[in-house]
Amino acid sequence: MLFAAGCGQRGESPTAQTPKVAPYVSTTTGFRFVPPPAWQADRYLVSEVTGADAQARAAGALSIAEVQFQPADFAQHPEVLLRIHVFPDSAWDKLEHEGGKSLGGELARARGRVYLAATPQSNPYPAGSADANLFDAMHLAVTDVKRWLSVADAASDLASEFLPGSPTFGPAPVMYTGRLRAADAPLRDIKLIFRADSSALFSTAYARKGAVNQRGRWSLQGVYVRLDLLDEGGQPSGGPFIWAIRDSGLAPVAWDRNAYGSVGLPLRLRP
Repeated sequence: MLFAAGCGQRGESPTAQTPKVAPYVSTTTGFRFVPPPAWQADRYLVSEVTGADAQARAAGALSIAEVQFQPADFAQHPEVLLRIHVFPDSAWDKLEHEGGKSLGGELARARGRVYLAATPQSNPYPAGSADANLFDAMHLAVTDVKRWLSVADAASDLASEFLPGSPTFGPAPVMYTGRLRAADAPLRDIKLIFRADSSALFSTAYARKGAVNQRGRWSLQGVYVRLDLLDEGGQPSGGPFIWAIRDSGLAPVAWDRNAYGSVGLPLRLRP
């Protein structure tokens, strides 16, 4: 399927509606893509390759992110709705000078990087089908992608600029709280503090037993946050927590089910 640098239909303004899902955040190359509110969350997936994997697909690329449409008809294959390339300025200028194939329209330049977007020129699904109609409805022109994508203009603390919810993961420490009520795990109250230096404090208060504090280290992985608890030697202890980032909370994705039950540990941002 061919991709275009600037054709298609217009999308809504990002300020017109509230996104239904958390934005996709590339902490590697510093961009944030807000899915248009009209998009159905179960009909697309976002993936990103970086480093050597990106360069294997496009020489000099820092990252390649793709939004893939997920058809309802299982006889059809997922197709790319949007592809975003990020290059160092020097690598992209060299490719342009050499007359390489078009990788899309330029969205922005910041911090010595150029951000490009490409969208499909044609609809890959059978005309008149439900998948074809939804693919057309979700299609964006490159000019519209600029409305939904923002780029950090400073290398420091990308997380504080791009994660939803203020002041989540900003320069000041941020606290999340939760209570574990699962029938298959002991009742306990949790306080989790994220600090800007990627350190964390995980405090567990057991009924009639007081609080137990553990150090941890956190990192961002797209729209997910990962927490590794550390032992006294500063090494990861046990399996990691992984949460999906929501506007005012963290939804559990991966955790130690023996310790935290089948439900996991949902957390809310403390105002």
